Amino acid sequence: MEMKQPANRNELYTSKETREILGVSSSTLKTLIEKDVIEKVTPPGYKHGFYTKVSVDEYHRQQILFKETYTLKSEEALIPSQGAIHRSHSIEFREATVDDIDQEAELASLVFGEKAEAREERKAFLKANPHIDFHLYDQGKLVAYIDLIPLKHNAIMDWIEGRSIVWNIDPKNIEPFEPGKPVECLIADMVTSPAVPLTKRTYYGRRLLVGLSRNLREMGKQGIQITKMYAGSGSRTPLGLRIVRRAGFTEISKRGEGKVIFELDVVNSNKKILRAYLEALKQWKYQPASPSEEQK
Repeated sequence: MEMKQPANRNELYTSKETREILGVSSSTLKTLIEKDVIEKVTPPGYKHGFYTKVSVDEYHRQQILFKETYTLKSEEALIPSQGAIHRSHSIEFREATVDDIDQEAELASLVFGEKAEAREERKAFLKANPHIDFHLYDQGKLVAYIDLIPLKHNAIMDWIEGRSIVWNIDPKNIEPFEPGKPVECLIADMVTSPAVPLTKRTYYGRRLLVGLSRNLREMGKQGIQITKMYAGSGSRTPLGLRIVRRAGFTEISKRGEGKVIFELDVVNSNKKILRAYLEALKQWKYQPASPSEEQK
């Protein structure tokens, strides 16, 4: 992949440096780029591409973590074939229940630290609206999740402007999903397990978004109108930053320790992840009224 904005030369590795750090061949490096694992950029004044240190170093860290757990037969084992992945029947996407929150809290703690566990707060949110939390399981183990929380506008503004953090928001500010009622949503967390190579984390992220897209389509069929989505990501989570940007989110502000705040105008979006939802919502809006509704 090619980055939209050129990086500083000091933040880049050459092809040779990248291959030496990762211990991969040129063909494997090409595959990693095609799978959006390693970021490639060509700065002004250069004919040849370079590779961002952030993506290379992160993938290298994942290699080390993976090798500590598994014995790899070859470097290609780090790049799962898409065909093999799609044939797997071990992946399950579903809405989370309160009973699932313990696994979610443990994964959040592993990724963000103990303060992010928020076990009881997560349960309270889910009790306020049972349709806001989506999990991805691989062989029965939670490997990714996303929280899509409809909130009152003032609660979202408090979060954007740094007056509150997600899990300190009063559950009373959580809105229900109701047909015909416009709502704004906050993506509280989007997490993939750090205990697997970055290639597999990327795959889990994609499967999570595919599942969310299908769920949004069903919401559209029910007339649930999401007008905007908001998300935040830190500079230390480049995968998260890439995902929200590719999903069409626009950066609206920065705060704290490199925290970037994003906004997505759902109604006017043309991104693939939202097309099925918007089409379903359109059909709901223009479906013929029932005789009983016409009499009203």
